[in-house]
Amino acid sequence: MAVSQSVYPIRCLYCGGARASAMAPCAVCGASSPCDPRPVGGDERLACPRCRTELAVVGLGAAGTARVFRCAGCLGCFTPVDAWSEILGRMSAGERSPLGGFVPLPPGKELPAAVLLSNVACPRCRGGTDRVSFGVRSQVTADICARHGIWFDAVEIVRAAQFVRKREDNRGVVPMSKEQWSEEREHTLATEARRAAVAIADARDQREANRRRHDAHDADCDTGDAAAWLWEK
Repeated sequence: MAVSQSVYPIRCLYCGGARASAMAPCAVCGASSPCDPRPVGGDERLACPRCRTELAVVGLGAAGTARVFRCAGCLGCFTPVDAWSEILGRMSAGERSPLGGFVPLPPGKELPAAVLLSNVACPRCRGGTDRVSFGVRSQVTADICARHGIWFDAVEIVRAAQFVRKREDNRGVVPMSKEQWSEEREHTLATEARRAAVAIADARDQREANRRRHDAHDADCDTGDAAAWLWEK
């Protein structure tokens, strides 16, 4: 038997922004793929796309609410649309984060980089996922099934939710750390330098084209003058 559908507004799987409905685009990033907010049925068995073991059901701290599905081995978790919407909805309402039990792996227990970089299938439909930088600036890489939910590797769900909360607290602006500010500044300077180099090259090419046209014009004039002189003779 399925858990009753979440009463919280639907949240975007790609950035955590608000969606007016499962068919409406995200108000923040514009993602428009239809999603399925129906909760996972009680008879559905979901497997970890990393470890291939069955995922355990994790409640969000209130009877009858949405559920997240976590791997006991790698601590990654699959977060369906309804659960993601409830997590962000409760945090937005000022409630304590329901993700207190989501902790990182002990040192030395992390999955190999090759495994973490491998493609992830949606635990629900077994289809492919989009690997994205969640919300662009969150520094969280998530594997998203646009219809069913998000696969987060260990503790990334906490970081993604905190990112959305900070953005909402700052009216849509995400505060940057000094490191992020420096990286963005370097990117901006590099972009400006590339644009300046292109502008200089364009100006140089234009001058060269003008010179060639001028030389060709002078050559035509010289030829015309010579022809006129011979005609007069």
